[in-house]
Amino acid sequence: MSKKKTLETEPTNTPVESVDSLLETSLDAEFARCRETQDDPFNAEDLGVQIIQIKLDKAKKNHYFKVMPPPDGGYLKVYMIEGKNLSGVPKEWFVISEPLFKSLGNYGKGIKRHSLVPTIDRDGNIRVWPHPMARGTNPCSWFDSREELFKVGQKDWVRFESSSTEPRYEIIKARDQSLKEKWPIDLHYTELVKKAIGDERFVTNHNHAVIRAMMGESLQAVEA
Repeated sequence: MSKKKTLETEPTNTPVESVDSLLETSLDAEFARCRETQDDPFNAEDLGVQIIQIKLDKAKKNHYFKVMPPPDGGYLKVYMIEGKNLSGVPKEWFVISEPLFKSLGNYGKGIKRHSLVPTIDRDGNIRVWPHPMARGTNPCSWFDSREELFKVGQKDWVRFESSSTEPRYEIIKARDQSLKEKWPIDLHYTELVKKAIGDERFVTNHNHAVIRAMMGESLQAVEA
């Protein structure tokens, strides 16, 4: 009779350093795993040049914003976890490489696939919104209302509020839709997403504080 697997780590002759050397990857390699081609169909000729900041976070509730339409193949879908759900790490989003996620087993519970959806507000601030790929059983779910928000936001300036009666967002369109959004002309979708994530939020090995926190190892808080 086979023994049941538990979360307890079993002794291994393979050093963590050796395993991590196989897991190390780049964002370019990670995106290539997410889809076979990285062709970006955006024509940036009519886009603006000013950009204030790029963050990996959802759009602010009280700010009107527009949504970048998905490129061919759709928005990139990556494995992510939010630091606010862990102890001792910054309260921000982290992208986990697919090889690392698959190596974690049960320790990886809490890491979910998210679609990366760029938004831009009227001041030119860009936020790449991590959209969790989990549809609820309720047709008026957070997932479905976000999908609708992103669809409407590709054409109109919108903001959102949480419904007081149902688990969903309410979409509010701006009265003035005349302002033209100014996406940066030098950043196509893939480059924009890479800039939002940055090397510091891309986790590729077991020694990263996010993974150590998930595995229950002692660690010192890392700086945001």
